[in-house]
Amino acid sequence: MLTIEERFPRPSVMGVVNVTPDSFSDGGVHYEPGVAVTAARRMHAEGAAIVDVGGESTRPGSDGVSVEEELRRVVPVLEDLAGDVPVSIDTAKAEVARRALELGAVMVNDVTALRADPELAGVVAEAGAYLCLMHMQGEPRTMQVDPRYEDVASEVAAFLEERLTFAVAQGIPEERICLDPGIGFGKTLEHNFELVRRLDVLLALGRPVLIGFSRKSSLGRVAGDPDAKTGPLSASVAAAVAAYERGATILRVHDVREHLEALAVARAVAGNVVITVELRGLRVFGRHGVHEHEQRDGQDFLFDVDLEVGDRGTSDRIEDAVDYSAVARAVQELSDAHRYDLLEALATAIADELLRRFGAQRAVVRVTKPGVRPGGLEGLAGVSVSRP
Repeated sequence: MLTIEERFPRPSVMGVVNVTPDSFSDGGVHYEPGVAVTAARRMHAEGAAIVDVGGESTRPGSDGVSVEEELRRVVPVLEDLAGDVPVSIDTAKAEVARRALELGAVMVNDVTALRADPELAGVVAEAGAYLCLMHMQGEPRTMQVDPRYEDVASEVAAFLEERLTFAVAQGIPEERICLDPGIGFGKTLEHNFELVRRLDVLLALGRPVLIGFSRKSSLGRVAGDPDAKTGPLSASVAAAVAAYERGATILRVHDVREHLEALAVARAVAGNVVITVELRGLRVFGRHGVHEHEQRDGQDFLFDVDLEVGDRGTSDRIEDAVDYSAVARAVQELSDAHRYDLLEALATAIADELLRRFGAQRAVVRVTKPGVRPGGLEGLAGVSVSRP
């Protein structure tokens, strides 16, 4: 099977078909199976790489439905599509996912990130399906009741990193997984926009990011309606383009054609090809830290580096490409050149110098300390910096 990046190259659009009476934007519109099938086929014809079909509303304040009811809603749609349209099943239930995958679905989109049903991970692994893990604070019925974060981007990234580790441990290959920060799922308006502004924090996890900002009420409020329940198409398109320009791979939208047209223009402006040189898990000895013994004795640090270098290398001439070994040596050299108290300063200095040396348009540097015990718990402590 293709990796998720190969199957859904950036930018890819995921159409939304909610077979529900009460979803926040299109609740009831696609409740009849025939109408849902027609919508899914239209979205695919307009260029959607995949269509997300769901039978349970997850709008703020919604209650769940039984397995039987969810199956009753989605199975006729999936049977009619008969594998002709690439489908993602939007569910947190193993039995619904199992039936959908049997009927041709290729992805499971779980808003609970494998926390709701202990059997779901096994279903995805056995089927060899793609998986989207989403962050949600709380659960749909209460998630918008005063959501709070100290640092929303870092906290969402930490959660998704933990769920990614869990999914891989359950037998789901990492290269088949994408991550969704959960716009509107336990977030305020400002939380939603900060997540898009700081998308590099999520990208540092090394997985494609899916953004679902389409028609969210935050967009309507920013566009001038303080009582908005949904966002206008214009604002949805603007949010999708902003997310794409910051590195999102999949955009989950209700209006496929309009989003694809806008993304085509954004891609043309950016250039048709953007090569990212990726280095993962570089182990470099360094003398950095706030404690005297850290700078005296030193320790190993792990570096992940992403360098966006335009279309360099597409010519197939080695002299045009970035030398991975040279990047790795530069990281080692820059770590040796100075002792830093803070990882933030170390990562920033390395990112800035990599931009200069290799003529990159963007550099993301992640530094972690393996084997530390943050808060007395075994784990990793680190930071990521995106420049410019």
